[in-house]
Amino acid sequence: MKQTVDSGARAANQGPDFLFYTILSHVVDSYFSLADTYEAGIDSLEETIFKPGNTATLEKLLSVRRNVVGTRRVLSYTRELVASMLREDFYDLDDQDERYYRDAHFELSHLLEIFETFREFLADLRDSYMSMVSLSLNEVMKKLTVVGTIALPLIVVSGIYGMNLAGLPGVGDQNAGILAILGMSLFTLTIVAYFRMVRWL
Repeated sequence: MKQTVDSGARAANQGPDFLFYTILSHVVDSYFSLADTYEAGIDSLEETIFKPGNTATLEKLLSVRRNVVGTRRVLSYTRELVASMLREDFYDLDDQDERYYRDAHFELSHLLEIFETFREFLADLRDSYMSMVSLSLNEVMKKLTVVGTIALPLIVVSGIYGMNLAGLPGVGDQNAGILAILGMSLFTLTIVAYFRMVRWL
């Protein structure tokens, strides 16, 4: 704490321009630390989207993207402020302080590029996540279609003979039930073998 106060006092002795630059420099350094934190979080999100069953991934991804966009907006305003101070028609800086502010402007521009990269990468992650969800849903629908295709003929046959109407083929035969079960089983095995052959199962 004492070191911070002493540093601020020395900066104040060199004039308000240098004092403001000192504060700005600390702010810029904090944004570099924040960028490192976001980078680690984005790397973690990149690994998470490839793990199935995590329903909170999209919410986290959108939350991080909102924070990145908000931080980028603040950095843009800060850079515009520094750029205005570097304009001779707006503010008169001495040569020494002008060099400091140009360094700050360069660092802010670099930070903006970093956060713009984060924003684009998060957008790509969101698109990849939605594509994976869509592919997963397509796989589920395909499996349900296969199950329905296999079960439909069995349901039709059992429904017809479940009506107990006179005149149905094989109603008076004692072996008709066994033959029907064998026929349905053979049909089921044939359908399953076909789906395996076309790699749907």
